[in-house]
Amino acid sequence: VPYFQPVVDLRTGRLVGAESLCRLRAAGELLLPVDFLEIATEEGVLHLLDRQMLRHACDELVAWDGLGRGDLEVSVNVAAQHVARVDFADGVLEVVEAVGCDPARLHLELTESALLELSPGTTDRLRRLRELGIGVMLDDFGTRYASLSYARQFPVTALKIDRSFVAGLPTTRTDAAIVRSV
Repeated sequence: VPYFQPVVDLRTGRLVGAESLCRLRAAGELLLPVDFLEIATEEGVLHLLDRQMLRHACDELVAWDGLGRGDLEVSVNVAAQHVARVDFADGVLEVVEAVGCDPARLHLELTESALLELSPGTTDRLRRLRELGIGVMLDDFGTRYASLSYARQFPVTALKIDRSFVAGLPTTRTDAAIVRSV
């Protein structure tokens, strides 16, 4: 099931969107991704889970339109294995068209480690989605090996600075300098 975490513009305090977070309800409990994503990967169904979460997020965008909130955006995490599939871009476009949501309000989130694993063909598929208005966000930036110069090689529209840097704000001067710089 999707859980939507609000995204707020810190300058204005205004709600600008949400990140769709995947949770699994099992035996009356709500499981976090750490408890089930490894199994989904081993079973080869992670791409189906990603696609279902994408569908929920796009459905939510359309529902927000009906509430007069056509200004909100949504981001969806996608696994590196899913993005690497030849049918990834077509699958994303199929969902967007079937639901009828505005692709410019949709963002796909990849982790920094997933970006490092991308092949040229995968990068081309992401560029295709970018050309159609879908955003590509780099999540957990600064936790691995990616640099700003490396990130420039990919069709990334936003960097999400890792929580380890943001948690120290505003008391840790080094973290504050890094965040301001990025």
